[in-house]
Amino acid sequence: HLHGLCVEKGERIAVREMRAHASRYFHGLPKATVLRRGIMKALTEEEFGRILTGYEKELGLEEPEA
Repeated sequence: HLHGLCVEKGERIAVREMRAHASRYFHGLPKATVLRRGIMKALTEEEFGRILTGYEKELGLEEPEA
């Protein structure tokens, strides 16, 4: 979703818009408050991705490496 917005609107605007969606996307997930706080600080698509990856690792949700 974020990547498509970056292509369409540019990274700066896309990241800001995606922050607004984050609260709804992650509502009810474990440690969602911590995740949302991190996302609200993200300034780039890459940073947004790192935050999500870190969250997955923290919960043990990342896919095992082959």
